[in-house]
Formats: sequence, C-alpha cells, structure tokens
Amino acid sequence: MLEVFSISNNRLEGIVTESHFSKLTHLRYFYASINNLTLKVSRNWIPPFQATEIQIGGWNIGPSFPMWLRTQKRIMNVDISDCGIQGEVPTWFWNLFSQIRLLNLSHNHFVGEVPFISTDHEQSGFPSLIYLSSNNFSGPIPLIYQKKFLIVG
Repeated sequence: MLEVFSISNNRLEGIVTESHFSKLTHLRYFYASINNLTLKVSRNWIPPFQATEIQIGGWNIGPSFPMWLRTQKRIMNVDISDCGIQGEVPTWFWNLFSQIRLLNLSHNHFVGEVPFISTDHEQSGFPSLIYLSSNNFSGPIPLIYQKKFLIVG
C-alpha cells in the first residue's frame, strides 16, 4: 500500500533491481536522488506502479535511456539528471511534455536536437521547469510553447 517513498540525500549504495519494486503497486511518489545506487532492470521491464513523480538523479541507470518511463502514464515530474545516460532522447519521451511539469535531464551525455516543446498546464496551474544543461544537444534553440487559457464566466 506504499504510495510515497523518500530516501533522497543519503549515502545509500548498491544495486536496485526489478524485485525491489515487485510489490509496490500503489507507488506514486519515488524520491531517491543523490545516493550511490545503480538501477539494473531489463530493457523490457514494466514497473508495477504508475508514478506521478520519479526523482532518481545521481543514480547509475545508463548508458541507455530508461525505456520503462514509457509505461508511466501519470508522470508529471521526472529527474534523471546525472545518471550516465547517452545518446538521443527518444521521440516518445519528448511527446510527454503535455503532462510534464518538471523535467531534469541535466548532466548526462544526450545528443541530437531538442524538438519543439509544448506544455499545457491550464488545469494544474503550475509552470513547466525544464533542465537540459550539461549535455551535448545541438541544433537550433528549441521553441517552447505554453498554452494559456482565459476562462470568462
């Protein structure tokens, strides 16, 4: 029944596997940044939870992009900074921007262009925070469009 798990800013170390998450079907908030942890899951792993926030900055999860994030349909905040990830960010991940409020991809080894980014948070009222620094992105500066609505009643 665990919904919130917070172990950030500690000196925890070791390998975290799929079995660590096997019974966490109600997990919504996972805060575990700034530890010395390594995530070892299969490329086809589907987490048993649907998280709203995943913060694992500083973990060793690379070099491949974490494909399991694709299964997270409720995700709003993602921190995978300083995780040793290399290569291009998949197109499907950029398409999540309609629901993302905070994204931290900084301090990895990402390459390629950052596409047009559209954020749409008229229901939440929160702005999007995007951190892409300290990577190897190239190309033109991305256009960022934030949709705003004015409701007259």
